[in-house]
Amino acid sequence: MTPYPIRPFTADEFPRVGRVIAGAFLESYREEDIAVLQRTLELDRGLAAFDGDRPVATAGAHTFELTVPGTVAPAAGVTIVTVDPTYRRQGLLSALMTRQLGDLAEGGEAVAVLWASESSIYRRYGYAVASYRTMLEVDRAAAGLVADAPVDPELRLTIADPGEVTDDLAKLYDELRPQRPGFVTRDEAHWADTLNDPEHARDGALAMQALLVHGPAGDLRAYALHRISPGHDGLTSTATVRVEEIQANDAAAYAACWRFLSTVDLTAKVTSRQLPMDAPLFAMLADPRRARAIRNDALWVRLVRVGDALAQRRYAAPVDLVLDVRDERCPHNAGRWHLTGDEQTASCERTTATADLELDVRVLASAYLGESSLTAHAQAGYVTERREGALRRLGAAMSWEPRPWCPHSF
Repeated sequence: MTPYPIRPFTADEFPRVGRVIAGAFLESYREEDIAVLQRTLELDRGLAAFDGDRPVATAGAHTFELTVPGTVAPAAGVTIVTVDPTYRRQGLLSALMTRQLGDLAEGGEAVAVLWASESSIYRRYGYAVASYRTMLEVDRAAAGLVADAPVDPELRLTIADPGEVTDDLAKLYDELRPQRPGFVTRDEAHWADTLNDPEHARDGALAMQALLVHGPAGDLRAYALHRISPGHDGLTSTATVRVEEIQANDAAAYAACWRFLSTVDLTAKVTSRQLPMDAPLFAMLADPRRARAIRNDALWVRLVRVGDALAQRRYAAPVDLVLDVRDERCPHNAGRWHLTGDEQTASCERTTATADLELDVRVLASAYLGESSLTAHAQAGYVTERREGALRRLGAAMSWEPRPWCPHSF
């Protein structure tokens, strides 16, 4: 419990809410940045704890369509989860998360997703890492592609101001979105936020550019949002090409993007903070050992209503199992569920039948988008197999190709 009442905040209160958000994320408060953020938020889904008329903690949710294995489904994109530094350790975060989960359970989306500013926070609320990203750094001299990487001499490459080609970028993004679990919708406001490029936020880099790869008929086949970070050690350039996002519907167009980005004159290396774990680049690099890659957590998932959540995705192999779920934070999820499904349909209903597996709700969340190996969770003590082979069957059913990836942070 907390002595500070929690309620939705209004548009008039948002400037003060924005100061809490900026302070919590160690950013300077700038009205122009807060205005961009406000356009992405749905005020009726925003919550704040108040000390008098002063907001001291916040949470919100975007209304997204999330690509899940085999289909798309509604999801709440949890965002702006903050606590004023002078009000920490008073239960405000727990109160906000409990309120938000309760609101969702009563009629909101069956699944919530978020990006975690700190990876130690959200497990206690039933979230689990459901997708990963690769953070890559490769020296220009080691960034060459294999000799038989796809080439299409009819492709045309151009550089554009991202703001001037937003519609083209959005069209390709929307074409690709249903194909990979983890993608979420990007409406006009979220595109404006993605392409928002104030000089103070560039960390010394130049303005964002869009590399466009068109086919002979003028169709956009790939784009790469990137920027160049200048540098010089007195003798040679140490400049870096920083790739913010790359999307492609064609292997040759994807390869063309990387050939260009890794050979920009007067640059020394290329980096990316946001590649899928199964990015085509890893099959194309001629010397992959010299690419420095780090796996990092990306999208976290919370199954708010287990039955609805498991029924709204599809399964790579036929599944017919009884799951005994533990969920301390959301007791309505606890108990036995009969899961059946395949690549076409799925159902998950309450049952009194004997359980095949006993497992924590976070195990199901981690595998929800098709990424996680259930064996690791079983060996860590979060899964108990009651029928031989049940773990293997559930793991095979929940896996998916391609691996999940969320290119949109929120």
